[in-house]
Amino acid sequence: MKTFIKNFFSQGPLLVSGKIFLFTLVLSWLYRIVFFSVFADATIFHSISDLLYSLYLSLKLDIRLSILVIAPFFLLWPLFKKIKKKIYTIFWLGAYFIFYFFLLLVFIFDSINFDYLGSRLSFSSMRFFNDFKTSLQVGLDYYPVFSILIALIAVSVCVFFVLKRIFFPIKNSGIIKLNKLQYFCLYFIVSFMMALGIYGKIAPPPALRWSDVYFLKNNFLIKATLNPLLYFYDSSQWNSVAYDINAVKKIYPYLKKTLGIYKKTKSISFDRVIKATAQGKLDKNTNVVVIIMESLAKHKTSLMNPMNSTPYLKAIAKNGVYFNNFFTSTMGTARGVFSTVSSVPDPNFGRKGTASRNNNLPAQNSAFNALSDHKKFYFLGGSLNWAQMRGVLHKAIPDMTLFEEGSYKRPNTDVWGLSDLDLVIEANEVFKKQKKPFAAIIQFASFHSPFSIPKDKKSFQLVKKPLKVLKKNGFRHLAEYNSLRFSDYSLHYLMELAKKNKYFDNTVFVILGDHGLSIRGDMAYVPRYIKDFQLGYAMTPLIFYAPKKLKPKIYTKFALQVDVLPSVVAALGKSFVATGFGINLFNKSLSRKYIITQPGAGPEINLFYKDKILQYNIAAKKTAKTAFLNPYRLTAVSDFPYTDDLQERIKSLHEAMKYILLHNKKNNEKLRSL
Repeated sequence: MKTFIKNFFSQGPLLVSGKIFLFTLVLSWLYRIVFFSVFADATIFHSISDLLYSLYLSLKLDIRLSILVIAPFFLLWPLFKKIKKKIYTIFWLGAYFIFYFFLLLVFIFDSINFDYLGSRLSFSSMRFFNDFKTSLQVGLDYYPVFSILIALIAVSVCVFFVLKRIFFPIKNSGIIKLNKLQYFCLYFIVSFMMALGIYGKIAPPPALRWSDVYFLKNNFLIKATLNPLLYFYDSSQWNSVAYDINAVKKIYPYLKKTLGIYKKTKSISFDRVIKATAQGKLDKNTNVVVIIMESLAKHKTSLMNPMNSTPYLKAIAKNGVYFNNFFTSTMGTARGVFSTVSSVPDPNFGRKGTASRNNNLPAQNSAFNALSDHKKFYFLGGSLNWAQMRGVLHKAIPDMTLFEEGSYKRPNTDVWGLSDLDLVIEANEVFKKQKKPFAAIIQFASFHSPFSIPKDKKSFQLVKKPLKVLKKNGFRHLAEYNSLRFSDYSLHYLMELAKKNKYFDNTVFVILGDHGLSIRGDMAYVPRYIKDFQLGYAMTPLIFYAPKKLKPKIYTKFALQVDVLPSVVAALGKSFVATGFGINLFNKSLSRKYIITQPGAGPEINLFYKDKILQYNIAAKKTAKTAFLNPYRLTAVSDFPYTDDLQERIKSLHEAMKYILLHNKKNNEKLRSL
């Protein structure tokens, strides 16, 4: 054992890896010291705990970078055993010198970017190279470019000599001494430590992410905590949402009419007043609880499915205001939640990433901000690191209190955190203590693989059904069926808890799904057009439930996720300025002639227009299928007389979605209700 330990720490490449790790860490922290010295102000000392937490996160992010830097050398050095020491030493010295030179350039441009724009260097900054001559001239005019170049050369020379001292003492002799078992143990231990360092924390997924900085309240600390190189790389993964302004201009007249934009202007503007249309006995002091249920596909619920999977949801729909033609614009939980909060569809159809992960986007203008007298809450059983949602919520609704994994007394059920049942119990404890109006969003997650049911499930009972019957009606297995029943029971349990407290009579509950699911099995009762155009992914219920304040009613008009929060605010009797894609569903003069939905996670988009439907592939840039709805008949694209017109409409609407996403900016004056 002693021999193994001695050999372990005598490995030349391991020592070199350790030295490179420390050198990268020291270099990163020297830059942080310079960055803080130049840009920090006295506000960073207002909260010592925030400052310490910022330094703690900074260290973890820099450790991640340092490990990633040594990973190629450590993992590949066994392949170089038969190569002459001098050759592979020179190779790695050269490779690391190029890397550190690039890192120094990132530090320089990061500082300039922060000084010039007040933000860290991101991949979007590459746009300045589109007009290199102008950008260079600005740099020469405002910054001591030649002094910076001299400093860069001087530091680069120092880096070279440090690397030379690190690499040339490498010895191959230690490598031969290890037997296969020792060799495996060496690799396993160090690789595990490296993986842990990259992951960033000893906790269940997700790993450490840049959105963790939004725990901080100080804006400078939020920006300063980021590691510049890692942040630059992350930003390169964000999708571009560049739009075609000519396409937006084409569709703008239609959108003005649809969204209720009545002002005359030559320029494109989506700013408009959404007028109050108080519903029933709802008023400005009514509480709001929006419940986003996981994968609430309409065809799996009791609203369409005979398997009695959601009897409580069906009863609520019967006694509430029910929109039976409600669609999500996009597929995926992150996109669904983003669209609901911001009232803008996520336009990243079929692309890598989601709008929530794109830090280039402006802080979104959420209709919830118009509820200025309401205390705001968000409840999620898991971590808000998921899809960078903490960052989205922090920027869009800054006065919203976030409850997530670690905030609760009740234990986690599985990887998704608290079960839906435990989550509503925790939420009720918060609601019943409120002395003033509140507005909350509760995000369910239990109806999701592994379909876990907690041990403490109150009066909920598992049932058995024949697998053949389940599959015929769209369920993959019994666990999925019981999981949906459990989610429905959790909704019912929240209502029962609320009825025992005063807030129930003064609350409107708004229930919707984050997205739907694919249609499986025979399901003969599901209309054929829903199957052919994969609309199961997009169809979920939307219900406004306030038995003491709203009379039951069914709306058949088209409704989208983006309409939910604007409609809630208007229903409470509040007028406000909106800049997103949503409309007030209770405004009888407004309706959607065209709606877009995403049938799955691919690049296809469906467009509804009156009694017609068209599916367009934005990647292939061609129409995939077309149909008439009344009566339903699938029609060859070449025989469909509306193909060209609707194809242009769908492309223009998609461009408009991207335009609005970039212009749905939060404005303190606009956020105030009127």
